[in-house]
Amino acid sequence: MTKTPIDFKVTKQRRAVWRTELEMLEEFKRVCKKHHLRYFAFGGTMLGAIRHKGFIPWDDDIDLAMLRSDYDKLRTVANKEFKKPYFFQTDYNDRLFRGHAQLRKSDTTGIMIEEMNCKYNQGIFIDIFPLDEYPADDVLRKKQQTRLFFIGGTLRNYYRNTGKFFEKIDHILAGIIVWLHGGPAKFFAIYEKIARQYNDKGNGIVGALSVNYGKEVDYMRIEDLQKFKDMPFEDTNISMPLTYDEILTQHFGDYMKPAQVPNTHGDVYFSTNIPYETFIEKVKNREIEAEDYLL
Repeated sequence: MTKTPIDFKVTKQRRAVWRTELEMLEEFKRVCKKHHLRYFAFGGTMLGAIRHKGFIPWDDDIDLAMLRSDYDKLRTVANKEFKKPYFFQTDYNDRLFRGHAQLRKSDTTGIMIEEMNCKYNQGIFIDIFPLDEYPADDVLRKKQQTRLFFIGGTLRNYYRNTGKFFEKIDHILAGIIVWLHGGPAKFFAIYEKIARQYNDKGNGIVGALSVNYGKEVDYMRIEDLQKFKDMPFEDTNISMPLTYDEILTQHFGDYMKPAQVPNTHGDVYFSTNIPYETFIEKVKNREIEAEDYLL
């Protein structure tokens, strides 16, 4: 195990997950380079690249971001470019609501605790967030936020059905709303149309509207996302905006001072050598204990 400045022990299991995610990053970079697409490290991954020259020791995934124009181009080539075991997962091609894409490795396991029984690809993942522009007018901004929250919440309830009484009612009501709008793919298309409606005519500020709408620390200026450079990340490199210091200071304050905080996605069951479908079956048959696969 390796100790960090705040005495966090990095296990062999965590390092194995990191190795898998770095392999996935290389595949992602290959596709972006081939199609001249811009991406950059986002959130904790940007912080890790600068402060640790790699993963934050208590992190378990890679977060990337793209301006919407590059993200949309990536979606058009993804099915052709990402071959098995890789799977470019979106709300259009799998049974889930995320609001952003994830690159999955299908012969592994990366299952969030609360999603153990969900019916979609749950291999180890990299998050890819599209960045959209906010409207300059506060009233329009609030309207956009409300509409995104409503559609996103409805789609979450549509896919979530744990059997609990109130969640079952939410699931039924959501199903009615979704199918009145032509099904989940068409309803999500409305969501994306709302998210991108102020691109090139807003206030010059972008954010990951699918997850961070309204959080001022997550705003970035489009003008700061025009020039990038590769910086060390573990044994490879990752693209960073030249203005990373300003972005990290806005997001994290004194970002060079380590502070252990939980992941936004919560705990995840990880296995680099058991496919997620096999993992779920083994847990159901009590052949393995899921908790043994938490990092």
